[in-house]
Amino acid sequence: MTSDAVTVVPWRLIWATVGPDPESRARAERLEVALRLPVLMASDGSLDYSMNQYFCSPQFQSFSTSTQETYAQEIAVWCSYLDRFGLSWIDAVEDDFLAFKVARTGPAARPTPVAGATWNKAVAALTALYVWAVKKRTVSQSPVPVEASARRPGRGARATNARKVRPDRWVTPSTYRLWRDVGLLGRCAEVAGPQHYEAGSGDPSFGGRLSQRNATFSNLAYITGLRVRECGSLLTVDVPAEEAERALAAAVAKFGSGRMFMWPSGAVEEVRQYMRFTRQTAVSRARRAGRYDGIEDILWVSDSCRTRKGLALIVAGEAEPLLLNGIDAAKRLRLFTDTPRGPEPMSLWLNENGMPMPHAGWDAVFMRANQRVERELRRLGYSGDRLWVMPHSLRFSFALALLATLHQQIDEAHPSGSDFGYDEERYRFAFEQVRSRLGHSSIETTKGIYLRPVQTIRGHALLRAASKGFGIEAALSDLAASVYDENGSGAVRDLANPRLGRPIDPVSLIADTLSDDN
Repeated sequence: MTSDAVTVVPWRLIWATVGPDPESRARAERLEVALRLPVLMASDGSLDYSMNQYFCSPQFQSFSTSTQETYAQEIAVWCSYLDRFGLSWIDAVEDDFLAFKVARTGPAARPTPVAGATWNKAVAALTALYVWAVKKRTVSQSPVPVEASARRPGRGARATNARKVRPDRWVTPSTYRLWRDVGLLGRCAEVAGPQHYEAGSGDPSFGGRLSQRNATFSNLAYITGLRVRECGSLLTVDVPAEEAERALAAAVAKFGSGRMFMWPSGAVEEVRQYMRFTRQTAVSRARRAGRYDGIEDILWVSDSCRTRKGLALIVAGEAEPLLLNGIDAAKRLRLFTDTPRGPEPMSLWLNENGMPMPHAGWDAVFMRANQRVERELRRLGYSGDRLWVMPHSLRFSFALALLATLHQQIDEAHPSGSDFGYDEERYRFAFEQVRSRLGHSSIETTKGIYLRPVQTIRGHALLRAASKGFGIEAALSDLAASVYDENGSGAVRDLANPRLGRPIDPVSLIADTLSDDN
């Protein structure tokens, strides 16, 4: 096989409420797994039952929902690649896999080579598939090479250049605002200084019918630290009437780790504006088109009630109220209420046609925004690394800004000792606060991600920048200019230096973010 770029995905991945065949359905019911299973359809429309039996297997079902989605997508790309050469996944050998690696990670990959960390997800997905297939004797041998193979030095499966710190992982608050205004709200970029930019006037060619929804989601993810699944699975009943702390359902949280999170007053108002305008328009359009009339497996919610275990929904056909804490992301898409004006989804985020938006769809929204930002910056002569923001970037960026702010507050409250070496125990409270906000299982996880950059902020920029009146935003900007990861790329992206405009206080970021004309 010759190496070729992966440009199309002829194999179609769909999510079904039952398995593709009676045996798979019976297995799913016997194991009492959630009846939302990935199904792969070949380019000719046929089903590969061996593959889909794997999706129903205890091995695959033991993965978290997010892992299942990632693995299923990576397997679809693998099958699509093989399909171009007339091969099936059962026929593949090691050389096919190595050619696939070149096609996705090599210099000729299209549209661009995937990052090492992304490729390693593909390796994990295919390794798990073939371990199962070998055990079931569907294949005799896995095409995924054994790591550190002595017989083929340098031809291991995993990427050796997977970055632990991606350049797009952290962006300064003002750079986030630049990205949002240009990418999601359709404004033109303008030059603010050498290699620094700002958002200007609106672009008349920008359609942006869902720009209010997209910017609202992005802002909410940024100032709450919620993951894309967590933020993307919110229901209308999750939105408070005013600033309040709310429980995040364990069923949509990573590792089932539910937690409390804060709705700032500005976020509440922005989300409610979206509900009154963009969302209501989509619902009205769907009612007129009758889109809600033929939905299968719809769950009609007649009311809610408080129980000892929390808020629950009264659903037609269910003997007991359904605890909100236990309703997963897939089931939330099926929740509807029958209002005096007609049916309405309970999902907070809706597509333009008024249907509930699966959380996985936000990646495409962010990708289009990234592409628009890149076009705008290149138009102005920008020649640096692309500004590439994804939903998880918002979580990382807010957490870093919050950590830096908490460090500063601790130093101001207890100035003695702030001029000496970094003492982790002194700032334990700061890390505990961020750990709780992000839902990490351990403070060590939080430290593993944020300790190094926040040490640098405190030691080199934080106090000096704050004393000059620029605050933490400038400290983060200094970090962006002076700190690089092991690959030589900037650890924090800063394309909108606060010294060239008004500074932003990350703690009150929501007020600043919502003050613009969104």
